[in-house]
Amino acid sequence: MIATARTSPFAPVTPLFLEPVDSDLQTFIREAHDLIESCPSIVVLVDADLDQHGRSKKALRIEDARWLESRSLALAGVVLQASPDAERKPLQLMQGRPRTPGYVVAMAVLLRGYFGAGFKDCDATSMMLESITLRVFFTNLGLNMPGRSTLTELVNAVGNETRMRMLDAQVARALHLKLDDFETMLQDSTHVAGSTAWPTDSRLMVALVSGVSFAAEDDFLLTLDDAMTLALSANRTLMAGRLGREVARAGVDIARQRPNPELTVESARETPHEAY
Repeated sequence: MIATARTSPFAPVTPLFLEPVDSDLQTFIREAHDLIESCPSIVVLVDADLDQHGRSKKALRIEDARWLESRSLALAGVVLQASPDAERKPLQLMQGRPRTPGYVVAMAVLLRGYFGAGFKDCDATSMMLESITLRVFFTNLGLNMPGRSTLTELVNAVGNETRMRMLDAQVARALHLKLDDFETMLQDSTHVAGSTAWPTDSRLMVALVSGVSFAAEDDFLLTLDDAMTLALSANRTLMAGRLGREVARAGVDIARQRPNPELTVESARETPHEAY
C-alpha cells in the first residue's frame, strides 16, 4: 500500500544534484554541440539570418506606423511635419530587448530535426518542458530556451544557405570520424501500391540500371532515351499499373454509352380527385 502523505504528490522537490539522463536525446545533444563547436561559421550565418529577420520586422513596423499616420486627420490650423523617408537608407537595428543567441537557434534547428516535428507539436513541447537533460545543458551554458512560438519564428528565419552549411558540416564530420564513406547507396525496398502506378525515383533507377545491363550484352550504342525506354518496358509491374488505368478508363467510357432510363411515378389523392 502507498503510505498516505500530507503533501501533494506534485509538490516541488529540490534535488541535491541534477544530472542529465543517459538517453538518446543526450547523445544527440552532445553530437549537435560538437558539430556547432567544430564549425563556428554556423553561428555566424545564423546571426546574420536573425539580423535580416529583425530588419524585416522593423520595416513592417515602419509601414504600419505610416499607414496609421495616413489615416489620422490633422486638426484645424495644425501643420504636420512629414516623417523622414526611412527607405532612403538601410535599416539599422538599434538596442532593444535581448535577442536569442545564434547558438540557441542553431541548436533549435537541429532539435527540430531530431523531434521530427515543429516546436508547437504536442510531443515536442512535452519533451522540451520535461527534459532534464535540456535543462542541465542550457543551464551550464548560461542560456535559456525561449517559448515555442518564438522558437518556431526564429527557426523559420534561418535561410537555406545556413541550412546547407549545417548539412555540409555534418557530412564533413561524418567523413572525419569515418562514420560513413558515402560510396554505397542504400535504397528502401518497401513495396507500396502507389509505386505501381507512380514509380519512385529509386524504382526507375533500378529499372534503368537493369535495362542498361541487359542492352550492354548486345554491344550496341545505347542513348539515354533508349535506356529509359528499355527500363520502363522491362518493368512489368509498371506496365500492369498503366494497363489497369486504361482498363478502368475504358469501363467508364462503356458505362456512358449504355442507356439507363429511370421511371418515377408520383401519386396524390384528395377525395374526390386523384392525380398521377
